[in-house]
Amino acid sequence: MTRPSLVFLFCTLAAASLLAQGKDMGPAAQYYKQTLPKKSKFKFFTPPKKGGEVHLEAKHQTVEKEEYAILEGDVKLTYEDIKFTSDKMTYNFKTKDVVAEGHVILDQGTTRLAGDQAVYNLDTQTGTFFHASGSVEPAMYFTGEKMEKISEDTYRLSNGMLTSCDLDSPAWSIHVSRADVTVDDYARMNNVSFRVHQFPILWTPRLIWPTKATAARDC
Repeated sequence: MTRPSLVFLFCTLAAASLLAQGKDMGPAAQYYKQTLPKKSKFKFFTPPKKGGEVHLEAKHQTVEKEEYAILEGDVKLTYEDIKFTSDKMTYNFKTKDVVAEGHVILDQGTTRLAGDQAVYNLDTQTGTFFHASGSVEPAMYFTGEKMEKISEDTYRLSNGMLTSCDLDSPAWSIHVSRADVTVDDYARMNNVSFRVHQFPILWTPRLIWPTKATAARDC
């Protein structure tokens, strides 16, 4: 018998032996079959949607092409722990961008940001408020021509004022052309005027001021 014939005969006998073993494996054979990969169509992995559901309320609502909504009159938006109110709002369903006008107020935990206009993204929780005021813990209040929320606990203030006193009549305040304020850390300020009541008593081109809870000033 030639060598190729011997090889063919050996392979045939080995296959028959394995097949017979497979039939005699009992419970092990069943387990073996279950572990074999099954044929299936290829599918793209779809990550879970971030965040919760957005709820919108208003006296008048218009949805354009299922892409964005225009809301007017006592507008209320809630998302996770965020509560947004305004006179008018445009909300983009895909990007979660909010453009709000008129008596804009955002409440989130102990933080309140307000202005006459705002552009804000619900996913990144960052945005800009114009002619703004705000209050954050620990006991810090500020107003400004423009206020940007640039991260979870960092704000950028333009042409504004900071204090830990009542905004209407603060016993002391710091007026700045720009300030980067990180909550429970420091405020890094430029073109600074320190005032007691309405009287300026000190000017400096730059100032670093603590915003930690232990550094809160009494009024």
